[in-house]
Amino acid sequence: MLFLTVPQRKNGTETYARQTGPLGEFFAFDYEISCDPTVEGVGVQLSPDVIPCAAWDYEPDIHAGARVGWEDALYDDAVRLCCTKIHVLRTRDNPVDTSPAVVRLLLISFVRKLITVWGEHVQRLRPEWLTSDAIALARGIHTNAALDGIPALTDALLEAGCDDPLVMEHLRSCPDHGPSCWVVEMILDALKS
Repeated sequence: MLFLTVPQRKNGTETYARQTGPLGEFFAFDYEISCDPTVEGVGVQLSPDVIPCAAWDYEPDIHAGARVGWEDALYDDAVRLCCTKIHVLRTRDNPVDTSPAVVRLLLISFVRKLITVWGEHVQRLRPEWLTSDAIALARGIHTNAALDGIPALTDALLEAGCDDPLVMEHLRSCPDHGPSCWVVEMILDALKS
């Protein structure tokens, strides 16, 4: 599996516009992307101004599109985007041409862009960090969805000398490692090689 993140802050505008018969499809948003160890995969945060200025509440569609884009990459391409936050700063829509499907499509393609254009490899765990304790804990966490074992895994990696800042900060600060922590997956993936 390929583990990626977007380590450098990026800003820009993403637009989806297409003419379909007499009507069109349109949605645009300004964004800031950053690496955020408190996020398991791809997190979305909307600026407080976004919803009051929108023609309708498309927050669920923004989140759904980001989730589907992340899941598609994971299952179709064996790519895991980690610790990436999309901060939606401002949106532009048109009540006639903006639909939930348009919003979701734009977010799905945007997550793909994160992976293909800006995604950078997360540093692999060094072999000396993969002690029998760390491996056993990772297997137990994965097999039993026992995310309460994350603190013990953190200690085992520290004892093995792991000093990777992204790994350690993620294990210590992510409030929700579900459905499975990418660090656990990376440990198990290293065993396959």
